[in-house]
Amino acid sequence: TFAFLFFVSIYIFKTRIIWLFIGQDCSPTAYSTALGYLTYMSHVLVIMGFKHTADGVLRGLGRMKMFMLGNVVNICIRVSFSKIVSRIIGISAVWISNPIGWIASLSLCYLNYRKIRKEMKF
Repeated sequence: TFAFLFFVSIYIFKTRIIWLFIGQDCSPTAYSTALGYLTYMSHVLVIMGFKHTADGVLRGLGRMKMFMLGNVVNICIRVSFSKIVSRIIGISAVWISNPIGWIASLSLCYLNYRKIRKEMKF
């Protein structure tokens, strides 16, 4: 629900959001980069919502090591992917790295959650 609301808000107010951060007198390159980023991120925010939910479940269950490991994996993948792939496709590699890191972290959290469910037999 929140991802949908953010998507609609970003779609409607994207120019105003950009102007809040870089001003109305920004360069065309800065504006087009910001517009591309906002457009892309508005489409993948739902993945981040699932990731944060999984993080909350692990924290609530007291599995802080797995929560931390998932987030370290997330950051490492995002940084590594951005550094390597940005040489080939440019700044959009940074945008693409976000959902890739989130999915990796979410996968680790989900696998750990399934293990916990087996242990607790529920």
